[in-house]
Amino acid sequence: LRKEFSLKIDNICIEQHDTYKSAAMDLSVNVLVSDNNKDKPREFKALMTINGIFIDTTDITDEEFKQKLNINGSAALYSIARGCLINISSQVLEEGKIILPLVNFMEMAKKSKK
Repeated sequence: LRKEFSLKIDNICIEQHDTYKSAAMDLSVNVLVSDNNKDKPREFKALMTINGIFIDTTDITDEEFKQKLNINGSAALYSIARGCLINISSQVLEEGKIILPLVNFMEMAKKSKK
């Protein structure tokens, strides 16, 4: 099987409130699993965008908040996407289910800065 997975963090929006800050963000997960059967090729595609809203104190800067969202927010939303994809794929595929690989969000955040 050929397996391709990608992640995209998008639409980070931070708002200041009287006693806290809130932030919304989207995490898009793109999945493609296909076989190499030339007679009868099969594919499973999924594009899932999950939105999360997070809160923190007013003491945190917007830049620090974005850093937290890129690591902790992404990890939280990704775990939800993993569960959803397992449930969906186990119900629609004849053989098995698709499990998203584990991701090191600290490394991902470092690479996205470059």
